[in-house]
Amino acid sequence: MKQIGIVGGLGPESTVEYYQSIIKRFQEKKGTLQVLPELYINNINMYNIFQYISEWRLDDLIAYVGNAARKLEQLGADGIIIAANTPHIVFDEVQK
Repeated sequence: MKQIGIVGGLGPESTVEYYQSIIKRFQEKKGTLQVLPELYINNINMYNIFQYISEWRLDDLIAYVGNAARKLEQLGADGIIIAANTPHIVFDEVQK
């Protein structure tokens, strides 16, 4: 089974929404509520994100979000979701 990683906490509400959506779709696909996907969540601090952006410290933002994604890869995540829109301003750099 593929492992999904979520960079979350950016706000926590979006992380919860993604988590619940993934579970629901997984259970629908399997045809039962008696299964749950295994996934990883790296809950990072959204206030760090806000500070990096307000000070236009994009290199720090890239490093912060990139390190969060890298940790999920090290745990074995096959795909990673960033549960927020704001950090996507550096998505291309993080994806590298």
